[in-house]
Amino acid sequence: MPNDEGINSELYAYQIIDHLVELGVTYFCIAPGSRSSALTLAAASHPKVETLVHFDERGLAFHALGYSKASLKPAAIIVTSGTAVANLLPAVMEASASRIPMILLTADRPPELRDCGSNQIADHIKIFGNHVRWHIDLACHDPRIPSSYLPSALSYAVFMSKQAPTGPVHINCMFRDPLHSLHPVEYRSSQTSRVEYLPSIATCSEETLQAIGKKLTSYSSGMILVGSLSREEDAKAIFELATKLQWPVVSDITSFMRPYCHSSPCIPYFDPLIKNSDSPHVDCVLHFGDRIVSKALSEWLFKEKPEYILIADHPDRYDPKGQITTRLFCDISWVCKHLEPYVETKPSRLLDPWTLASRGIESQLQQFFSSRENISEVGLIHTLASEIPKDWNLFLANSMPVRDADSFFYPENFTGKVFVNRGVSGIDGNVSTAVGIAAALQKPLIALLGDLTFMHDMNAITQVASSPTPVILLIVNNGGGGIFSFLPIASKANEFEKFFATSHDFHFEEIAKFAGIPFFRPSTKNGLLSTWEDLKKNPRSCFIEVMTDRKENVEEHIELHTFLTEALCSQEELTAR
Repeated sequence: MPNDEGINSELYAYQIIDHLVELGVTYFCIAPGSRSSALTLAAASHPKVETLVHFDERGLAFHALGYSKASLKPAAIIVTSGTAVANLLPAVMEASASRIPMILLTADRPPELRDCGSNQIADHIKIFGNHVRWHIDLACHDPRIPSSYLPSALSYAVFMSKQAPTGPVHINCMFRDPLHSLHPVEYRSSQTSRVEYLPSIATCSEETLQAIGKKLTSYSSGMILVGSLSREEDAKAIFELATKLQWPVVSDITSFMRPYCHSSPCIPYFDPLIKNSDSPHVDCVLHFGDRIVSKALSEWLFKEKPEYILIADHPDRYDPKGQITTRLFCDISWVCKHLEPYVETKPSRLLDPWTLASRGIESQLQQFFSSRENISEVGLIHTLASEIPKDWNLFLANSMPVRDADSFFYPENFTGKVFVNRGVSGIDGNVSTAVGIAAALQKPLIALLGDLTFMHDMNAITQVASSPTPVILLIVNNGGGGIFSFLPIASKANEFEKFFATSHDFHFEEIAKFAGIPFFRPSTKNGLLSTWEDLKKNPRSCFIEVMTDRKENVEEHIELHTFLTEALCSQEELTAR
């Protein structure tokens, strides 16, 4: 093999990649760059590595986030030095808040080129602050470094990304020139054994289970609240415990509980139920997981002041209203299984009235939307719930899509998954996240986005075009930020449109044409249904632009609220007779 220093950089980078692969990290998201060339060549040459290349580091990081979110395996990101690293921050913040494992491999100058005016230099050291679970400034290649250094450091990095609370880890990789060899390099897997961090789960004592079981059994009007979950298996375990308890289950859109939503004791349409009727008092809440989308539900629970038990698979504090009375850090599936012997089947007094009310809402929604031919934002959610294929997946952008879906997306016979970026609830990187989810699950995915959310990540249209798994962008174009129309700031008419709604006249057909993907703009509900039928028969990445009006959207929400309130009041009067 030719004797040049570039070989050392390539072989060292290959050892980094190979150790990560042995630790289960096999999906690498790569942005082009010079300082990172050895890492890129190593990943590209590794037989067990799958790669995704994207020119925009911000979108690249959100793609990795989506992949990790859906696969529950940390994806790795390779970027060069300088602002490339800074562009990872939004996705790192979201991953940290949502507890999504990721491995950040950032290339850097060696120590002698720092703080001396060298080109494209930036301080990467702990640049992500508290948003990463661990940071290491990985040493440059040096034959004097013990062979155990890399496997020890990388084993710990992957362990920290997967240890509760899971999240991103930053490995800053220093490389000296020459950055790669000008000759072919024969890569070899390292013979050094990695450190084996054995998997473990958080459990609790029998005394704790007995105490919780006794507490639950003592209440007559209890409910189970399921917030954001990271694992589908936890949703199944919660449903089985709820069936034993016979307590009503209220589930957030982020909970993976939508496949159970029409099975007793689950209560669909709980958000409109709370908004539009007087609900009986709840004396105990058994909350699994994290936050919920519904502000109405959160405020109602705060007003009720029940016994509030929160069980989550991490130790982080989640108590924005200071109402938690009992907090347990435990594996959710484990605690559900082991709690069953300590609880009695004691149907909650809330189960029957809430079941009856939710059925009434379902019937009224069908009546409300059946006579409307126009496409509205709430109507779009109602149509989507009835038309989405059972095993497709759904990604919801923040602002109005996730709120409307939390209230009205209750599909029948649905086995797919619903994803959102609710860690810090940003609108950046949503398209990239959706493509990353599709890459992990390899099933068609619908991404429901607002116009500003799409525009914020428009670079990712190239990811959609090259995705081997169909990604259907369903864009609600209402000429601005629709959610602001529901806030008090909308009364400031002179400033509202320019500074808050950020109104625009943009349409997206040319963007779809640029990317070479099919474009649809149905103007009626029948036209939308026709588009769905076509996509069900021939799933493919495409762009569906739905035009709506922000003012009409507010009016329809008010009209629907009035309609449901009147219907529920009539139902309650009939029940009371």
